[in-house]
Amino acid sequence: WNMVQIDKKNCLIDSTWGAGNTDSNQNFVTEYDEYYLCTPPKQFVRTHLPEEKDSDMQILKPTITFSQFISMTPTYKSFYKLGFTSIDPDKNSQSICGEGKIKLNYETDERPILLTKLTKNQNDVENSTMNKKTKNGYDVSFYINDAGTYTLNIFANKGEYTSLPLAVEFTLTCDKTQTNKKYYPTFYSVYEKSD
Repeated sequence: WNMVQIDKKNCLIDSTWGAGNTDSNQNFVTEYDEYYLCTPPKQFVRTHLPEEKDSDMQILKPTITFSQFISMTPTYKSFYKLGFTSIDPDKNSQSICGEGKIKLNYETDERPILLTKLTKNQNDVENSTMNKKTKNGYDVSFYINDAGTYTLNIFANKGEYTSLPLAVEFTLTCDKTQTNKKYYPTFYSVYEKSD
């Protein structure tokens, strides 16, 4: 990836990521994507961190340290393309037993459709998540009833139920099984159409 200057303004690009990616057989598939051409620095730094000696290439003040970089929640290009702006808490790995909540904020008139999936050892944990629309985003609530390591995947798209790409991913750990287990009703486990 590179920092280039266009009209006296620094710009971050990744022409390789913008050209396409590999399929499941590791074959390159051409797929032009303008997202990686002059990506906003706060978004670019979530996947591209220069060495400390080149930290000015972040085009951020203050710059992000390596420890901050590895602790941030993994976000994918669809997160920003859909108008999402921030995550609270913005931590890659969280220790939570019982009920937890994550806020996803966005700046868009068209609400994204959301589907959340909690898995343990790549198996779905049924009735474990619920999404609530807020004025400027979503509150994603979840229950972790048993000890272990979990992955919370959030898929999203605008107005299209057939394709919901991964937008953000969390690693959650719980060190003890809950004595009073709780579950969400079944109807909350499916995504709901936006207003």
